[in-house]
Amino acid sequence: MNKRLCFAVITLLSVTCWASTPLDIKLSKQFAKFYEARELITNRFEDLDAKKMPELISREEWEKMISLPEDEKFTNADIEKLIWNERDIIRKNFNKALKHSVLDLDALRIMGEAKIGDFCRRFPKGGMNHVHPWGTLDRETAYNILMKTDPMVKPERFFEEFSDDKSEKGMLFPDELEFFRQYTIEDEFPFSELIEEDKQRYTAFFELPHDKNPFNRFMATFTVYRLSGFYDKANVELAEELMWDAFLKRSMENNISYLEVSKSVFTTYGLKDNLAGLKKIVSKAKKYGIDLRFQIGFLRMSDRIANNWKIIKKLIQYEKQFPFIVGINLQADETNHPALEKGQAIYATLMAAIKQKKSRLQTTMHAGELGYLYNVRDALILGSKRIGHGVKLRNDHVTLVWARKLKTPIEVNLSSNIMLGVVDRMENHPFLDFLRLGLPVSLSTDDEGIFRTDLSKECVLAIKHTDITYSELKKMSYYSISTSFAEGRLKNKLTRKLKVDFEKFEKNWSLFSK
Repeated sequence: MNKRLCFAVITLLSVTCWASTPLDIKLSKQFAKFYEARELITNRFEDLDAKKMPELISREEWEKMISLPEDEKFTNADIEKLIWNERDIIRKNFNKALKHSVLDLDALRIMGEAKIGDFCRRFPKGGMNHVHPWGTLDRETAYNILMKTDPMVKPERFFEEFSDDKSEKGMLFPDELEFFRQYTIEDEFPFSELIEEDKQRYTAFFELPHDKNPFNRFMATFTVYRLSGFYDKANVELAEELMWDAFLKRSMENNISYLEVSKSVFTTYGLKDNLAGLKKIVSKAKKYGIDLRFQIGFLRMSDRIANNWKIIKKLIQYEKQFPFIVGINLQADETNHPALEKGQAIYATLMAAIKQKKSRLQTTMHAGELGYLYNVRDALILGSKRIGHGVKLRNDHVTLVWARKLKTPIEVNLSSNIMLGVVDRMENHPFLDFLRLGLPVSLSTDDEGIFRTDLSKECVLAIKHTDITYSELKKMSYYSISTSFAEGRLKNKLTRKLKVDFEKFEKNWSLFSK
């Protein structure tokens, strides 16, 4: 029998053993196609020594590969049954969570936001698995960097960079650009010469100004870093030092024990030295009592797919030398940059290396934040072990069933999703439904400096705007460790610490015992 056909048959048999209804059988067949597609794309990239990148699978070929025959496709009635099943599971698991909660969050809610804030500051957090280093830069630290580096402010550059509000370099709102209209276009002046009011107006560019913002206003922040000279060779060491110290101090104060940070890489040039340089960040974090690990992030907006293929192959070669690098990530704007088209060369190559026992790296991917509904599905087929954001998964009920069977962890970022319009209001965020459906959900902050948040504030949002129970909040802290890509020994250490921290915490907050 053909090897691929054999694999598909075995997979189909293995997943149909639980099938008892026509819908169950249909789901089994669909998941078998997902597994077969994963095997096929992995085999396409199996030659890790190839000099030329294999031909990419097209969207048309992909959809044909994973589609059920016309007479077996999911009907509206099928989807309705899945939705009713989800609701039933959510209701039952909410009642279980309520029963197993040793503290009463409803009693806490009655005490008001100040008491909730105190509770959340002291609440044991575990870790965060969805963090971008430059996005942690808060406004106060940005001000300190500007005062120390004193860059030249050039209004003309800002108008040039932000003249097109559709540019992936980002956009500033008209009222923000108005700041530069007080100067002539040829003006150049050091930051230190601004009056204090204008210094504050300038540093406001490092945060999102409104409750709802387009994604390219978010991207503008990183362009402002560049225009402010933060990435310049003369300034970057100092800027990064101040950024990391501020972020790690804030993390320590928020009772965070573990951080998994996504560090972007753009080229193979100097890759080994860049990876080696991350070790000092890991050492710095230890001084704050935090264990830190890195993912290597790939920018999905890049069209240099062959370049990313070369980077992942180099990374596989180097990974044994850098045990603090634990995984990879495909990140940034999903809107016109789908998981399959931008991720297959990276993820299929890594899946092939893992299959050949040549890599230990694990995978996460930004999916279901913006863009196409099928991105989460494709990310899972491409082997993603965790999903960043995942909000759109709530509208893809077949993939949601598969994610539940895989127990796929979701990295949730509440403020980020609200401020970028991914969800319209906090009460409509699906993270709690995901948790109650059995997905291992953990809280993160994404880009906490830009979104003016921290993990304690994310905790406050969850308590204030949802009916989350104490046992569910606690469970998310444990999931932040168990679903991390940290090595087993470290996970065990962090889990033991978390257990002790919760015992102390619950004793101190016994006033709210049920």
